[in-house]
Amino acid sequence: MQEKQTGPQSIKKALEFGAKRIGHGVRCLEDPALVGELVQKEIPLEVCPISNLQTKATGEHHPIEEIYRKGIKVTVSPDNNTVSNTDIVEEYKYILENTNLKIKDIEQMNVNAIRGAFISPQKKAELIAKIVRPDKTIEK
Repeated sequence: MQEKQTGPQSIKKALEFGAKRIGHGVRCLEDPALVGELVQKEIPLEVCPISNLQTKATGEHHPIEEIYRKGIKVTVSPDNNTVSNTDIVEEYKYILENTNLKIKDIEQMNVNAIRGAFISPQKKAELIAKIVRPDKTIEK
């Protein structure tokens, strides 16, 4: 369910309706109890930093790092690339250049996305195994 950047009340309403993941959701930080619920229920937030900045949903600094550090299952998306004129690479670049998050954090966000996907457990395990490999080293 897409929160449409309108605030914590719309996120709460989406959860009441049984949402299993929330589009955008960056304004959850305005309500500590909601943050706790998102963490406890492991509800992923599909965060679109560049789109959120363009629509001024987050002010001048995107809170993705704060959301991630609070334990919310953040995922990264370019939202609507025809409107936002961005792609996933630009989103990752923004995160690495404007936060203290590292490649390993983006890797975890991709694992979060897979875990929140509406696919079979077998497919989830297969995709996660392609990201998290013991023989792989990540720099940055």
